Amino acid sequence: MNAKIIKTLGTALFAAVTIAALGYFPFAITASAADYSYKAEYNMSEVNDNVSISSEETEYIYHITGESKSCNVQVTTNEGETVTLVLEDVTITSSSAAPVDLSGDGTVKIILKGKNTLTNTGTNTGTGNAGIYKSTSGCLVIKADADDSEASLTATGGSSGAGIGGKYKSGASSNITINSGIIEANGGSSGAGIGGGNSGSGSSIAIT
Repeated sequence: MNAKIIKTLGTALFAAVTIAALGYFPFAITASAADYSYKAEYNMSEVNDNVSISSEETEYIYHITGESKSCNVQVTTNEGETVTLVLEDVTITSSSAAPVDLSGDGTVKIILKGKNTLTNTGTNTGTGNAGIYKSTSGCLVIKADADDSEASLTATGGSSGAGIGGKYKSGASSNITINSGIIEANGGSSGAGIGGGNSGSGSSIAIT
């Protein structure tokens, strides 16, 4: 399976980035839907509050589906621990918080199935956030399900936010790896497609 970056738009500069727009990158992936055993499943169309997930010593997998304009997914990881999210046909739109908000010193793996769209619509520097917020701590790995050659992610940042990465006043972002999938990352004003938000740097970002 190949990682296909169809668009990375933004004004902030990348730092120490391994990336090529419209490029194809070979990657072998073995995980498939049949291999997943979910600890919990969340339909964003039915939840009444933000989905909050914390890492544990054992790596668990969480299944996220559905659409929401009022709730987001928040993941906190401890150093040395991993959380895996399977996003399947997810659409989350938020005017303030990042649709997927990552914090902590551990690792978050995102596996894509179907068409996924994460959008922050904040229009000023006070509300602009990333489509997927990721600071300089911890690691983020994004890849497609092995059985879905069309698995995709469109991540769009609001004003001053990156598509995937930093946000307003927390602009720097690092340790992001994309291994496979069709990815479109759109930064808002002063935000990178993948990397830093407003006035923030992006580093250790790789498409492998």
